[in-house]
Amino acid sequence: MEFPFDISLTVRYQDLDMLGHVNNTTYATYFEQARIEYIDRVLGIRFDEWDMVIANLNIDFERQIPPEVETVRVDCGVVEFGGSSLRMQSRVVPEGWDDPAASSEATLVALKNGTPMEI
Repeated sequence: MEFPFDISLTVRYQDLDMLGHVNNTTYATYFEQARIEYIDRVLGIRFDEWDMVIANLNIDFERQIPPEVETVRVDCGVVEFGGSSLRMQSRVVPEGWDDPAASSEATLVALKNGTPMEI
């Protein structure tokens, strides 16, 4: 997939595990930050205007990000729109790398008063 959007994020000390690698739970946060920025900047929807929940999140870990990596680029884009949902793909690429350290697919559902709403 060609990704239409990316953001650059600083790898923070709190992102590291006891071995000094980026902790696997941190990737979900990186993906979340990219999704929020994408929805706001590309789709023109302020994230706080809609209730959106993640119905499904898959992360494939390709390789560890070592402690000397200072920034990562998170690429993302929508691959499918449903009536009340959208499916996004993302990847985390450490600075200086050609290949991703992890990739993700997420399905988000838009809600209004707890009921799925048309996007």
